[in-house]
Amino acid sequence: MAQWDVGVVGAGLSGLTAARQLTQDGWSVLVLDKSRGLGGRVATRRVQGTGVDHGCRFMQPWGLGPGFGWAQAQSQGWLQPWNPVEFELSQAGLLSPRPAQGPYYVAAEGMSSLAKVLAQGLEIQRLCRVEQLIPRAEGWQLQVESQPEALGEVTVRTVLLALPAPQIPPLLTAALPLFPELGEWLEPLGEVVFDPVITVMAGYGADTVPRLGEDATTAATGWMVTAQEPSPLWWAALDSSKRLVAAHPVVVLHSHAQFAASHLEAADLTPVGQQLLEQAAHNLAPWLGDPHWMQVHRWRYGLVRQPLPSPFLSTAAVPTLVGCGDWCGGQDGAAAIASGQAAASHLAQWLQTHS
Repeated sequence: MAQWDVGVVGAGLSGLTAARQLTQDGWSVLVLDKSRGLGGRVATRRVQGTGVDHGCRFMQPWGLGPGFGWAQAQSQGWLQPWNPVEFELSQAGLLSPRPAQGPYYVAAEGMSSLAKVLAQGLEIQRLCRVEQLIPRAEGWQLQVESQPEALGEVTVRTVLLALPAPQIPPLLTAALPLFPELGEWLEPLGEVVFDPVITVMAGYGADTVPRLGEDATTAATGWMVTAQEPSPLWWAALDSSKRLVAAHPVVVLHSHAQFAASHLEAADLTPVGQQLLEQAAHNLAPWLGDPHWMQVHRWRYGLVRQPLPSPFLSTAAVPTLVGCGDWCGGQDGAAAIASGQAAASHLAQWLQTHS
């Protein structure tokens, strides 16, 4: 007999959204994630007492179903409007204002706090890496490696894989010879394309005036820049403007995919980060080149370039296995949430029919 109705692999936005919805519907759900924290690419790093969003930049409401509850998210303080002054860096390296593309919503405590809200009331095993999925008569057996205690094997009726698409096929290598229908299930994953991103977090002195362009108010309201290639920069923003109280200015830079791909395997990312900061100082504002501190992060699966057209991955031949994420039907955090909602509804329908 299966221990849980649903095993959710991955505690990012999509997996947590699905797990929350299924739990509220009355199904028993276990979430497993290899990391210590929650949220996946909805990531906030604490640096010198300040939260820095080095993953998901913001949320926008496009395409979300009513189950997410924007009104509740704002009334309870999960998300607040963010209204930065927007700029564009042209191919020629010219910085100019652009019309606002919002609305944008952010979490004042950092975007990862949204994952913590979604995780409330869920049964979650962290530091738990799923190695293989094995089909069984009662559903699926999850072979896991966990810390600090060995969780051993987990049996579930259905599985929801809320992971970047390239991380899914290795989990099914042992199952494929036993369940040839998985070949059809796996095939669409080859269509999904992710781009890598190099991210720089930089902090500046409290006496720094973090303005951009000719508008002095940008130091207080915040700013963001979207850059066109051939610049190695893709996006930059005054991240500290998202906080209710910021002790000092903090800027986050994200690279274009081509630049990230050329430096992704670098043993030391510090020179890579310095290169991006120098580019920002040259194109955006000189003060950006003189931070008090800097950290660099590589995202191997940073952004979805080519998603699947459907909101989740499923086949009639393998109804108990579903994939979801920002790579299903979209390319951002809102798509991840919408995919989790759709995948949860699909699994709930199957569970109801087979209960």
